[in-house]
Amino acid sequence: MATAGRLTTGAFAKLAGVTVRTLRFYDRSGLLPPSRVTTAGHRLYSEEDLVRLQQVMTLKFIGFSLREIRTVLDAPAFDLARALRAQRQVLADRARQMQTVISAIDTALQAISGGQPAWETVSDIIKAVQMEQHNDWLKKYYTEEQLAALAERAKDYTPEQQAADAATWARLQARAKELAQAHADPAGEEAQALAAEWQGMIDRFTGGDPSIAAGLNKLYQDRDNLPDQGKGWYGERDEETEQFTKAMMAAFRERQK
Repeated sequence: MATAGRLTTGAFAKLAGVTVRTLRFYDRSGLLPPSRVTTAGHRLYSEEDLVRLQQVMTLKFIGFSLREIRTVLDAPAFDLARALRAQRQVLADRARQMQTVISAIDTALQAISGGQPAWETVSDIIKAVQMEQHNDWLKKYYTEEQLAALAERAKDYTPEQQAADAATWARLQARAKELAQAHADPAGEEAQALAAEWQGMIDRFTGGDPSIAAGLNKLYQDRDNLPDQGKGWYGERDEETEQFTKAMMAAFRERQK
């Protein structure tokens, strides 16, 4: 039933393809209050409410929490067209990721039907899932082109090299902490020798690309919020060591000019 361009709860639910219970839940949570409530207590929904419901449902599907959805939709600068484009990009990325895993499963099925041991092909599915999860959080810091460049360089990156690099980073961070606690001069000889090693490790990863270096710096600053697979390289945050390292690297880069 429509009332002055608005729909009752039942009619709105039918139009949107959701249950009345869902609408009541979103109303109670503050995500989708009806645009009008009559003196008799009837809830009436408008076209704008339908747009907001679409945003709520899509953002929830993508993985946003109810609190995050409310923050996004209630922002003064909210723009529907921009929000839809962003949501489309996220969903397109998810579709690509799913297709990668589906392809790995198809390959496994073909191999198993040909008599190949199951564990060899199933492990490829696990690797595909892990790779997509890895790339998913990295997209916050790198573009698709940068990730492709990093992936190309990583093709020959053996587990032994990865373990060696992880050990090197741990050693460099421990040394930076020692110097910071000793109140060493960030521009001094010991600190600058450490800075040269530190920059060498960065250059190996970025391949000298300043845009990738910028993404790495952003990732480093955000390391407290990284998923578990991204935290292993950075150790615990230590404000004294962090300030020392910043000063050390600033002095190193100034010398390189």
